Amino acid sequence: MFFENKLFFKDRVRSCLHIPLNFGKVMTRNMAQIETAGVAAEKPVLLVDENSLWGVDVLIAIHPPLHQGLEDGEEPLPSRGV
Repeated sequence: MFFENKLFFKDRVRSCLHIPLNFGKVMTRNMAQIETAGVAAEKPVLLVDENSLWGVDVLIAIHPPLHQGLEDGEEPLPSRGV
């Protein structure tokens, strides 16, 4: 699998000693935003980086690039978290 020039939607999940606390809520919110923006990837890819005891970075593949398909004055889909 190649990730060159691949765009990801990034968010943060709170955890306690590597146990996710709000994973479901974060994923539901992110997928709703991705679907609304129409940037869902054909083949879903989810990457998780457990970089601390207290939080996890979640990266969800999106397609096409955020700046394509936006109407004048619309802002691109924001990343949450870090």
